[in-house]
Amino acid sequence: MKISNWIEHLKAACPILVNEVAGSVSLAVAQANTVKRPCAWVIYDSENALPNKSTGIHSQQVKKRIGIYVAVKNVANPRDTGYTTEFEAVHAEILAALCGWTPIDAASPVDYVSGKNYGFDPLTQYWYGVFETDYYLRSIPQ
Repeated sequence: MKISNWIEHLKAACPILVNEVAGSVSLAVAQANTVKRPCAWVIYDSENALPNKSTGIHSQQVKKRIGIYVAVKNVANPRDTGYTTEFEAVHAEILAALCGWTPIDAASPVDYVSGKNYGFDPLTQYWYGVFETDYYLRSIPQ
């Protein structure tokens, strides 16, 4: 499954992420490269392959999880209204863009699995969301 499809889809469907939508090899690399906010990185999270149930061919369903790592401005505000307003807008756009969307190489639409606050520093608040779809590994014996 190509991560570039996810990146291009988020760029097109989430105008609030105009600053940056990119891929990253890890959360640490993404966090180290936060320059403009709001922004998001698409990261391979995990895969879980189910057993092959076919005879004569190999057809194995693979559950694929993709992480979306988001950085928004951490506004110093006693009521926290700056952070929550930007975060809620970014969060809503990402959920609307991904939930129910079927990537080109997927067998089913994307589902939202989980999300969590991933920490903050004086300038940035981080959030990590996990989304899942599946695809099939198939091969015919030669």
